[in-house]
Amino acid sequence: MLQEILIPLFDPEDPSHVRLAELAQEAEEKTREFQAATPPPKPISPKLIGSYRNKVREAIKGELAEIDGIVAEILKG
Repeated sequence: MLQEILIPLFDPEDPSHVRLAELAQEAEEKTREFQAATPPPKPISPKLIGSYRNKVREAIKGELAEIDGIVAEILKG
């Protein structure tokens, strides 16, 4: 069963929307820093991509957790 999810447009007056944008920027910066300090292995394979992705997610886990919480609240309406 497919359920419809209504995702509101970005509202620069909504503090939760603004915080999501900030968190996305913070996560992107941390990811860049991680990649600069720990480049992906070469040659790359599907297994190595998955392992590297997990390391990147670990580096930004705080941001991801906060994003998940904010999104859950927004989707509750």
